[in-house]
Formats: sequence, structure tokens, C-alpha cells
Amino acid sequence: MIATTTDAYYLRCNASAVPDGLRFDVPRRFQGQIVEYSFADATPGRGEADVGSVWKMVTDRSDQSVWFSQRHIELRTARAVRTFSDGSLCRRFRVALGTAVVEAWDDVADHWTTCHSLTPRQVAALRRAAD
Repeated sequence: MIATTTDAYYLRCNASAVPDGLRFDVPRRFQGQIVEYSFADATPGRGEADVGSVWKMVTDRSDQSVWFSQRHIELRTARAVRTFSDGSLCRRFRVALGTAVVEAWDDVADHWTTCHSLTPRQVAALRRAAD
């Protein structure tokens, strides 16, 4: 399956979704700021975590709030893939890095949805394309 990356962004997630034991590093340019960004990679050996890492922690020192975000990669496939039980086709997919959850864009409902009708081979190809 040929897929191209169209967008990459962080989406806010619950703290319970973040794996235990991650070390969040604060890049030098974000140190000492009121809103401080720190990053973590779940894959060992990737070097120092920075923008583009799988996990992001945002600390707002003005109100002492902390929240987490997970990186997502949007993909567009060259060929339409049958994704839903009604036989409809889809070309837009989103892969959540770290958890490797694959979602499909539902044009009718106008939102992302977990797609259960993809074959394991298709899911593996989408995950590989997102890395």
C-alpha cells in the first residue's frame, strides 16, 4: 500500500494513555518559560527527545496545570481502501504514534473513527508508512 504523509500534529490525551517510565526532556529553547514544553520518546536509542517525538508534556506555570499530547500522523493512500462495513471507501487515515492506533476519516459522519475492517496487513502497512 502506497501512502504519503499529509500532516503531523499533537492531540491532547489523558495522562493514563502515557506509558509509565518515560523521561520527558525539556529542550534548551523551552527552558524557563511560563509555558514549558517537554518531549519523550517511547523508543529507546532515538537520542534526545525534541519536537517530533511521540509524547509531549505541557506545563503552564501560571496556573500549575499539566497536560499531555500524543503525536499523530495523517496519511493519504494512493488507492481507496474499503474500510467500513457498508462497502464505502477511504483514502485518509491517521496513525497515533506510540500506541499505533489506526483511524479512518468517515466522510458521512465528518470525524475520525477506529476502523475494524482493515486487514492486519493493511494496518501494518499504514503503521510502517507513518514511521
